[in-house]
Amino acid sequence: MSSSASVEVKSLASPNASWVFLDGSERVAVVLSSCAIGRGIYLPGWRWSEHARPLSEADSAEHIGYVISGRMAVRSRDGLEVEVGPGEAFLVAPGHDAWVLGDEPCVALDFVPAALAEARKAATGKGRKLEQARPCSPPSHVETGGRQ
Repeated sequence: MSSSASVEVKSLASPNASWVFLDGSERVAVVLSSCAIGRGIYLPGWRWSEHARPLSEADSAEHIGYVISGRMAVRSRDGLEVEVGPGEAFLVAPGHDAWVLGDEPCVALDFVPAALAEARKAATGKGRKLEQARPCSPPSHVETGGRQ
């Protein structure tokens, strides 16, 4: 945090970046001075290896996350498979795959230290398709409780 600001506030309704995946699932992110916070709305059938990897042109990165609604399965590089659901936080190492379970979207938050987010962006270069921010908004069928 800069010395001139003791509180930072940003809304996911006005993100610094947004992505639309191949299946129409969406992710938005805000960048604060010490971390980036993202919210993904992953549709039923979404799978990282099928709908995000072709755009990222790289293996999955480490994720620190929290599931708000829906369910997701995560398989680590070494084959350990777990399910995460509402109210559960998770940490998964790079090289994993993840997919939505069931018939409802999975809404999840993720947290990345700002220095790591910048390092990832610098390492991937401008050619990565996922680094190209595109406007998006939550699908109308996802309840946001009036807040984004």
